[in-house]
Amino acid sequence: METQTDQERVEALLRATNRSGVEKLITWLEKKSSFPAPASVCFHNHVEGGLAHHSLQVYDLAMRLRSEWIAEGKATAEELPEDSVTLSTLLHDVCKHDVYFMKDGEPQCDKEKRKLGHGRRSMMLLIKTIGFPLNYNEMMAIWWHMGNEHEPSYQYYKSEYKESETIPLCVLIRKADHDATH
Repeated sequence: METQTDQERVEALLRATNRSGVEKLITWLEKKSSFPAPASVCFHNHVEGGLAHHSLQVYDLAMRLRSEWIAEGKATAEELPEDSVTLSTLLHDVCKHDVYFMKDGEPQCDKEKRKLGHGRRSMMLLIKTIGFPLNYNEMMAIWWHMGNEHEPSYQYYKSEYKESETIPLCVLIRKADHDATH
């Protein structure tokens, strides 16, 4: 049996959501060289392909947590739809596609683009630039996946952050991303 690459697995999982616009999204990810991008310069997954690998780590953790939370009664399947968990985990760091890149075998960072933000930038790229449809909870989960500490927009959107703390999908994605990163 042939093993899937991280790119193939990400694409298969995205397609499995049956979400409108997924092929356009995948084409955009491929065109923007998202799959060879590292996830960081010196922290987690700072290697070629690290961004896709990190997203899959978050996905795997989130799906495990989703099952546990539903079994324990901490959340319902309606609060944590599989397709929403899939999209939120695989796309939470889409803003990194043009921030982190490899040059001469070393991870690099475009510091000017990094200043533009993180979670909110990912959300805005998806809905405004790509035109990919996300529901409200998915937008909030992507926007606030790192909490408020590393999100420059927090100073302007404190009430939205507070609301995110009450949305099970947001809490799940934040925990899975944190655990995958540390």
